[in-house]
Amino acid sequence: MAKRRSYTNCCVDGCLNKQKDSDTISFFKLPKDSERRKEWLKIIGRPDLLNKPNLKHGSYKVCSQHFENSMMSFVNKRILIPTAIPTLHIIGTESQQQQSTSKTENLRKTFDVSIQTMDSHINILPVDKIKNASMTEHQTQTDINIKEMQTQTPVALSSGTPRKRKLYLQLQESEVKRKRLQYELDQRKIQLEASKSSSLALSDDDDDGKITRIFSKLREWQKSLKNKYKGNRYDPEFKLFAMNLHFSSPRAYRSLSSLLKLPSESTLSRLKLNIRPEIDDRIFNTIASKFKSLPDTAKYCIICVDEMVLKRHLYYDIKNDEIIGLHNVNGNITNEAASNAYVIMLRGIVVNWKQPIAYALLASTKQYEELDNWMNEVMSKLFQIGIKVMAIVSDQGSNFDRYAKEIKQVTIEKPYFIFNNHKIYYIFDVPHMLKCVRNNLLTNDFFYDGKRISWMYIEKLYKH
Repeated sequence: MAKRRSYTNCCVDGCLNKQKDSDTISFFKLPKDSERRKEWLKIIGRPDLLNKPNLKHGSYKVCSQHFENSMMSFVNKRILIPTAIPTLHIIGTESQQQQSTSKTENLRKTFDVSIQTMDSHINILPVDKIKNASMTEHQTQTDINIKEMQTQTPVALSSGTPRKRKLYLQLQESEVKRKRLQYELDQRKIQLEASKSSSLALSDDDDDGKITRIFSKLREWQKSLKNKYKGNRYDPEFKLFAMNLHFSSPRAYRSLSSLLKLPSESTLSRLKLNIRPEIDDRIFNTIASKFKSLPDTAKYCIICVDEMVLKRHLYYDIKNDEIIGLHNVNGNITNEAASNAYVIMLRGIVVNWKQPIAYALLASTKQYEELDNWMNEVMSKLFQIGIKVMAIVSDQGSNFDRYAKEIKQVTIEKPYFIFNNHKIYYIFDVPHMLKCVRNNLLTNDFFYDGKRISWMYIEKLYKH
């Protein structure tokens, strides 16, 4: 036979809460301490249990509606604090019970009198005329009496409802969040005041000529960074400053990294700049600052120019509101799709260094004049910063061949051209020339002074 399940009842006098009636109400045992148990029994109106022999504290329980929220903890489950005392919804002493009973009787008498008054004002009509009778006066009197009988629910009865307990928890969380935000606001104010005072001090130093604008900016960058190297978010302007510093002297950059909070070299290598197909003065200024720390022999260089075939394709850049993939030479854009990309790179002659400086997108390889104007402007910029261009090197493509012969008028007798009173030689790339000779010998024989030149003789030479 199945065991019958028993349910817990609240032992507070007048409370009818049962465990089976609601899952939101918790039940707490009487205290083990005899003094606190007696105090509880007096408060809840159960003096009959004070002298009960063999009273077990777990046999009688008090529901959670008789305790204030401050006397309960809601960490994992609802439990009482050690000093909790039931204070809510207690009927009280005998005098309070008598007062409540008298109030109830007075309310009942008032209700009876009001009903009699209502009946005295009602005219008795035949049954067939009741439907057409006006009930305005009766309804008005009834509303008045009902309004007089209405009462507000006491705070003691509604203080521990689930909705109010939930709102109380939300209020506590909001208070913690408010204190945290207030602390952050105070810290921001302190930092702002400190930055203002430091900026004023820096401005005073600038007036005396003791500090430069770049150094003051560097101090601001250092203050904004964290103490640790990881997790820093460097300002784009600070990255450019660090890149120029590293470009000028990598050894000096590594030495300063031990004193200042500078980006690592791997961070600088991943730095990407949006370089448009235009002649950018920033590149030439950086090169000029680099050569200040190099000998004069490092300024002797050649211009390497090469091309790459592109697939004709257009792309709309939403961020910059422009179409990418059109013919673009130094900012001169046409409505034709680009098919070739040209790149100019500098290469040192005495000192080993190289640096790309410009690129262009052309729709056709036959636009020699536009290509010539672009290269002339690049060479003018190089001469202005003190770079000594000695030659131009390209492969033997048909476009470069025509550019050298038709535009620059380079011949075997005169393998150079004059630009700004400087003699600049035009040289075809030697590795490309060797490759072209090999390819021609594989398919053709040549005769020089009546003698035959063939790839067959080269093979025999290496075999024997």
